[in-house]
Amino acid sequence: MNEDTLLSFVLFGIKKTNVRKTPELFLRGLDQLLTIEGFTLNQINRVFEDYDTYEFTKTISKSVIGNMNDLVDLYKYSVAYDGGLKHCDLGELILKINRTPQRNIGWSKSIEKTKELLDK
Repeated sequence: MNEDTLLSFVLFGIKKTNVRKTPELFLRGLDQLLTIEGFTLNQINRVFEDYDTYEFTKTISKSVIGNMNDLVDLYKYSVAYDGGLKHCDLGELILKINRTPQRNIGWSKSIEKTKELLDK
C-alpha cells in the first residue's frame, strides 16, 4: 500500500524462510500492477527510481497502520465472499479495490490518485 494514494496489491506465500525475497517479490508485483493498469514504461521507471534501496522498519504513523488494516480487511472479506483464494479472481479483486473510493484520500480512488501523481 502506498500511503499517499492507498494503491495496493496482494503478495502471498511469503514465509520466514523466504522473507529475504520480499523486496524482489514486491517490485515484481508493483511492476505487474502498473503494467496491467496501462502505465507507460517511463512512468513505471520513475516509480522504481525510489526503490533503489530498502529497509524493513516499523511505522509510527497511526494513519498508515489504520489504512493498511482497512485494506487488509477489505481484501480478506472480499476473498472470503468469493469463496476463498481458490475461487476468487485475485487480479480482478485488486483492480476493484484500487477503484473503490477511499475516505482517507478525499473519496478519491487509489488508481486515480496514482495516475495524477505519475502524469506530473
